[in-house]
Amino acid sequence: MQNDAEQLPVGDLEFLQELAQKSGVKITRELIIAAPLSVEKEVGLIVSAISNGDIATLKAACHALKGACYSVQMQRLGHYVRAIEAVCDDITAAREILPFLEKAGKESVTWWTDVLEQESYLG
Repeated sequence: MQNDAEQLPVGDLEFLQELAQKSGVKITRELIIAAPLSVEKEVGLIVSAISNGDIATLKAACHALKGACYSVQMQRLGHYVRAIEAVCDDITAAREILPFLEKAGKESVTWWTDVLEQESYLG
C-alpha cells in the first residue's frame, strides 16, 4: 500500500497558484493557514477513534478529512484516509494503515507550512 501512495503528490502548488489568481490571495492564504490545523485535528480524531475502537467517530473523521483532502488536492493523505474509511468497521485493519496515514498527515502539514512561509502560492 505504501509504495503506490508514495507516488502521489502531497499537495498541488499549481492548484493553489490558480486559486490565488482566481479567488484572490487573501482567500488562498486563509485556506493555507487553516489546512494544517484541520489535518492535525482530523488525524488526531482518527488516531483517537482507532485507539478507542470508536467506529462512529472514525467514520465521521475519515469522511471529513477525505473531503478536505480532495478539495485541496492532498492526494497522498487522501489515499490513506480513503483506505481507512474503507475498512473502518475493522479496527484491526484500520490500525495497520494508521502509521501510513500519520506519516502522510505530517508530510501534508509540513508541505502546507512551507507553502505559507515561502509564499510559493503567489507564483
